[in-house]
Amino acid sequence: MTGVAQGQPGFLSWGFSIWQLIVSGRAPIFAVLTATTETYLAFALITGFARKLTYTLGIFYALFVWSVAEGFGGPYVPGTTTDVGAAIVYSLVFWALLLADAGRMSADRLIAARAPAWRRISG
Repeated sequence: MTGVAQGQPGFLSWGFSIWQLIVSGRAPIFAVLTATTETYLAFALITGFARKLTYTLGIFYALFVWSVAEGFGGPYVPGTTTDVGAAIVYSLVFWALLLADAGRMSADRLIAARAPAWRRISG
């Protein structure tokens, strides 16, 4: 987080300072939450489980990673930097999946056949 905060605009420094304080704590809660979220996303994407919820969570998680861990892809230096970071691309991919979800081969389709209420979660 320290490296990401360097070179960011002054009006964002307070936000990065807060995240540095939170992440530097002794409790490994953010490491556990990150590992749990990424494991869930991997499992759900592979199996097609709860697609609507998964894609929405993926969008917000990728935007969170992009804004905090990647520092919005910056710092941007005119003439030398054009990389916006990978996480913003992931959020766009999750958005595209949410919009164009076919759901032909998924666990949701099998679950919805037995429990029609599941269609609200799966999309």
